[in-house]
Parts: sequence; C-alpha cells; structure tokens
Amino acid sequence: MLNITCLKHKWRIVVIATILIVFTNGPVLLFSKRILDRTGRWEDPAVWPFLASAALVSALLAILFLRQRSRERPQKTSTTRTPTVSCTPTQPFTSRTAFVMIACYAITAMASTLWSINSVHTLWRSAIYMGMALLAIPIAGLTSDELHQTLLTVTGAAVVTSLVLVFLRPEIATDVNGAWRGVYTNRNSLGPLAALGMIAGLRALLGWMADRRTRALGGVLLVLSLITKIGTGSRTAWIAFVVAMIAATLPVVYHRWKTAVTSILKTTVPVVLPVVTIAGGAVLLGMKMWDEGTFVQRRTIWKLVWDHIIEKPLLGYGFFVFWDDPELTSAHELLKLGSAHNSLLETGLGLGIIGTLPFVAIIALAAWNAGRNLCRQPNADSWMWAAVVFFLL
Repeated sequence: MLNITCLKHKWRIVVIATILIVFTNGPVLLFSKRILDRTGRWEDPAVWPFLASAALVSALLAILFLRQRSRERPQKTSTTRTPTVSCTPTQPFTSRTAFVMIACYAITAMASTLWSINSVHTLWRSAIYMGMALLAIPIAGLTSDELHQTLLTVTGAAVVTSLVLVFLRPEIATDVNGAWRGVYTNRNSLGPLAALGMIAGLRALLGWMADRRTRALGGVLLVLSLITKIGTGSRTAWIAFVVAMIAATLPVVYHRWKTAVTSILKTTVPVVLPVVTIAGGAVLLGMKMWDEGTFVQRRTIWKLVWDHIIEKPLLGYGFFVFWDDPELTSAHELLKLGSAHNSLLETGLGLGIIGTLPFVAIIALAAWNAGRNLCRQPNADSWMWAAVVFFLL
C-alpha cells in the first residue's frame, strides 16, 4: 500500500512539473513563434489549448487535494506517530493568509474584466491565471523532498532541452546578439530558470540524507545550469542569484554561531538580515551596473509605465492587456517590448491599487515565511526555499 501511495505522489510531481513548464510560457510560445511562425500570444490557436489544459488540470488537482484533506481531517485525533517513510506532507511552507491573498489577487484579475480596455482578452487571461493560482493548493501538499524533486524536474527540463536546442538549432535558440534563449523567447526568461536549477542542484549536494544518485544528479544539474546561465548573459539573473545566496546562507552561518550573539540580535535577525542583504544587493547594482545599457533601458521603461499607471491608479487598464493597445504602446519604442520588466509596476498597470495591495501582501508573506523557516530550522530544505523566494523577489 505504501508503494502505491508513493507512486501516486510521484505521478503528481510529474503532472505538477509539466504544468509549471507550460505556465513558464517559454516552450509553448517558442513553438508558436519560431516553429509555426505565428503570433505567440495567449489567444493563438497554437498556444491557448496548452494553457487551458494546464489551468483545467490545476483546478482538478486542487479539488482532489482538498477532498483528500477533508477525508483525512478526522484522523488528526489519532495519537499514532506518522512513519518517517510516509509520503504525506510533513512541514507546511505556506499559510492560510497567503492563500487568501492569492485568491484576492486572482479574483481582482478576473473582476478587471468589467473595466478592462479589452474585456475579452482580460477574461481569458485572468481565467488562465486563476488556474495558476489554484495550482498553489496541490503544491502546498507536497513534502519537502517532493518540492525539491519538482524543482529539479522543471529546471532540469528547461536547462537540458535549451542546451540541446542551442547546439542543434542555434538559429532558433540564440538571439541576434548570440545570447542563449534556448526553449524560451528571450535570454531573460531562460536565465532565471538556469539560476533556479543551480539552487536545486546545490540543495541536492547539501542534503545530508541524499543518496549518491541524488548528489550526482544535483552536481550535473548545477554544472549544466551554470553553463546555461553564462550562455544567456542575463545580468539581472546573476545579481538576483548572488543576493539570494547571501540572504539564504547568512542565517545558516548565524545559527552555527548563535551562542556567541546576544538575545536581541537573535530576535531581530530573521527580519533585519533579509532586508539588509537585499538592500546591499541593490547598492551593488547601483554602483556597478546601474549605468549599463540594459538598466538604462529598463529605467526608461519604468518611467514610461509609471506615467501610464498614474493615469488609472485605482483600477488599472485590465489584467495584462495594456500591451495589446497600439495607441498606448506607440508612444515609445520600448513600450512595444510588451513588458514592464518589473512585477510591481506590471501589477499596478493592469490592476491598479486594488491589485497591487494583495500582490505586495503575497511578497511580504513569502519573504517572512521563508526567512522564519530558515532561521528556525536551518537545513538544506529551508535554505533552498529561502534562496528560491529571495531570488524571485
């Protein structure tokens, strides 16, 4: 019975990893734009079936997980200790408040159909996003090892297939400057996946309970991800990776030396350390790279986007439809790139203040939960997820 249960969990990992790969957009959009020479938009007939299927399966997994939890709830009164070989979740990494904020954001995106500048596209895209939000429910039911296996699967698939495509079809997998984009549409999409692959590979090497096969797999993924990351030349991914490594590693070092610090420092470090580290990374960015062409371009985009945000500060233009309006994007060439290159500004642009507030709450909760878990139980798992969270932030 145990083997059957574990097998079901392994299939769930494969399904969730596949959905996540689809939701990264890269492979699907590449198929549409580079192979079929189509638009690559979410409404493209070569794209929407993949997204719709992923959203529907996400909803189905969420329903099945909630039904399973409702059946298991009466068993919580049992005093029998759960075997260590169980495949059931053992350590929550999320909170009920976080789920409420995610729901608020998803509902706001759907509601923006009422005031959107393109109601049809907003309704469709927000419905897909609702599926993305529902995927958080089954993901929260994975154990620490299953979460790691999922991250290994997603990043490994992205990195390996990208490397294969770079060497077999460089005309598709590289941009006009020779930077690697692999199975994604630009280098700044592949770069973060490669960085996450490095984090997942490091976790496999650091896990003291990992077997030789897992360590070897982690080492291979680490090397391949590093090669891919160098090939992309994505500066922002490098900066985020360095900041994440520092922010996630310092609490572990602190834990080793906690007997040598005062109780005040011990109390404040979970809050102060991530803030100071991220601030230090921002200072490094400003000193070393702020005047490079990439960041000059992004600062220009941010200013242009901000000018549009203050025109509709409360509700925004509708969920992710601003970039579809030629009248709005024709004001400047950089607006034709189709992205604010900043999640906060993107949210403000599409959903205004009412969407930005729950989004900021999600960010704050993610940082707090990751930092708290890392400081309370500094191990390979908490280190990895803190690094992932800090990197994404």
